[in-house]
Amino acid sequence: MKLRVLTTILAAAFIFTNLEAAAQQTVDIEKSVKQMAAEFDNTKGVDCMVIDQGASLGMIKAAFKPKFGKEFMKDVTSMIIIEYSNASAEVRSAIRAKIESITAHLQDFSPGNGESNDGQYTKGYATINGTTSISDFMIVMEDDDNKMFLYMGGVLNIEKMELNM
Repeated sequence: MKLRVLTTILAAAFIFTNLEAAAQQTVDIEKSVKQMAAEFDNTKGVDCMVIDQGASLGMIKAAFKPKFGKEFMKDVTSMIIIEYSNASAEVRSAIRAKIESITAHLQDFSPGNGESNDGQYTKGYATINGTTSISDFMIVMEDDDNKMFLYMGGVLNIEKMELNM
């Protein structure tokens, strides 16, 4: 009897440990976005740019400094841009499906349903870290002529943002 009770307790503990471990597993968003860019990189009508080090990333950050301040993007470690305006409808659908599978792990912060009156579609996603910062920032922008996905890895410091429009 004691052996049966002990076995039941150990089995229950093992099950709960596995459930807790599965719940703690996180998706590496940046890795997933990089894989998506690699998958579509040589696809007709799609241009992918992965910037994760060096002078290129520094130049892009410098371009944003006048509008948002120098501290806002200080901790951004990568940028991935996928432009798919000239892709076929099938490829655009595949890209949207990939984006949806990745953004399922993020918070949606798009106003309304993401569609504006002039036919533009804009959706934003990120991991929101309290009121001070966001990470894994993504934005999808589409209209009749332009379709683009932008990802910023690392941390965007909301408290340090200066809007200089």
